[in-house]
Amino acid sequence: AEMIETEFLNWLRTTLANEAALEQIQAQQAGVQEMQLRYERARNLYLAGQLNKNEYDVEEIRHANGTTKYLRENELRANIALITKMRRSLASWHDLPTTEQKRLFRGSAETVYVRDYVLLGIQPASTLLPFTGNGFCNSGPDG
Repeated sequence: AEMIETEFLNWLRTTLANEAALEQIQAQQAGVQEMQLRYERARNLYLAGQLNKNEYDVEEIRHANGTTKYLRENELRANIALITKMRRSLASWHDLPTTEQKRLFRGSAETVYVRDYVLLGIQPASTLLPFTGNGFCNSGPDG
């Protein structure tokens, strides 16, 4: 069991070391915030009478279309917070109680495939998908 835990821990460390994925999530969050600020500014200008109804409607449509392009803002914040917490836990792995170590394992994978004493595969939790590559699967019954 310790050998499997060690392999899983190595996989998790390697996966979370992907800085490009975290930067992409942070860029998405910044994009959502910029869109929100632009929309709020347009709304304030419209209420102040400095923007006509047509211009406001264009901004409203742009805001609605732009926000559907990204993940929801709260989900992005939650993902960044979770990844940051996981990274801190991994940095102090040996100081964590066993229950916290197990909780980190359970939270980072949907399924772990084991045969005898060999770790065959890991299906990461949805939060970690951006860190594992393209974020979707091209095989299996769903395509």
